[in-house]
Amino acid sequence: MDWLWDLLAHEAFRGAVILLGVVVAIVSVLTARSTARKKQAADMLFASRGDQGLQEGCRTVKSLHEAPGKNLRTLLGDEEHKKEISQIMYVLNHFETVCVGIKNGIYDEAMIKDAWCSMMLNTYDYSLPVVEAVRQKHGKNTLFQEYEHLVVRWKKNPIATRKAW
Repeated sequence: MDWLWDLLAHEAFRGAVILLGVVVAIVSVLTARSTARKKQAADMLFASRGDQGLQEGCRTVKSLHEAPGKNLRTLLGDEEHKKEISQIMYVLNHFETVCVGIKNGIYDEAMIKDAWCSMMLNTYDYSLPVVEAVRQKHGKNTLFQEYEHLVVRWKKNPIATRKAW
């Protein structure tokens, strides 16, 4: 039993215990941050399922992209298509906000990529003429830049085909 008291009284042992405590605290903080990012992403993904503006906007982007004879770039100033452009802007602003959240560590990128990769990539590609027209109109190349950077990154590293769970 004396060996135990000697061990507990030894400086190196106390230093190792303190170091172990610090390591455990750091791992706990990092794990909590990761879990918080995933929870935020899950909350946002579930909340967006009920977002009618987002759903309608995505349908509008796709239908205008597929419509023969429509040029999304020229629709920006057209009063006849004001509602559709508003819906497209809603979607673009939503995804830009999501991308800013990913960039700043609020949302877990892997979860959002798993859930929305195709939708976000297609929506950006379909609405690119609107993005370019808005940038030109306002003279700001920074508009929707986080969304664009995320799309470029995801295209370079697509989701792998899952073989099995």
